Amino acid sequence: KLVAAVSRNDEQGLREMCGDIHSMVTPIGIPLLQSHHADSEFPYEKKLLFVGRLDWQPNRDGLRWFLDEVWPQAVKESPELSLTIAGTGDGAWLEPYLRLPGLTFAGRVPDLAPLYQQSAASLVPIFFGSGTRVKAIEAGSHARPCISTEIGVEGIGLNPASDYFRAETREDWIKTLREFSVLEGRRRGESAYRWIASEFDPTVIASRFIKELRRSL
Repeated sequence: KLVAAVSRNDEQGLREMCGDIHSMVTPIGIPLLQSHHADSEFPYEKKLLFVGRLDWQPNRDGLRWFLDEVWPQAVKESPELSLTIAGTGDGAWLEPYLRLPGLTFAGRVPDLAPLYQQSAASLVPIFFGSGTRVKAIEAGSHARPCISTEIGVEGIGLNPASDYFRAETREDWIKTLREFSVLEGRRRGESAYRWIASEFDPTVIASRFIKELRRSL
């Protein structure tokens, strides 16, 4: 009587396969702590953050591409840029890159909140893969914008004109980092926070689901 899909893309795919079904989107929720609020402190420096499982192939391939093709030129043009990499999984492949300028490897950390608070944007250089883009949602829950490919924020509903910075090619990424403004980063982070709060707060999601469940049954 009711199909609850985890994303809009999944809901669309189910409707294409199954025809006329009664469905709703019930996404993965991200707790919005008070410390994450959009009014919290925002850094003045152009500090960037990459968070993700380091041995998951889409993360590994995307980050390796970024470090090979984008970062050396970006930091050459904008020496004030810095990047912190954090995440679980086997990150031994990063060893040759740790000597790159402006790069810090944090590895596994017990609490990501301080890293987000110190950062002006989160990087999502993802070019393939499926599933919910939890890291993009997480960044928005901390009022931090993503610099991301379209597929990196797929199914979340973020607007590239107001909620994140979209970059696809090497040239896109370098230009975005060259022109990155902390003030604009804060504006887009606040916009992303408002969207994430309205769509991915667990209490809001649960309330919508229960209401629809009662109506359907």
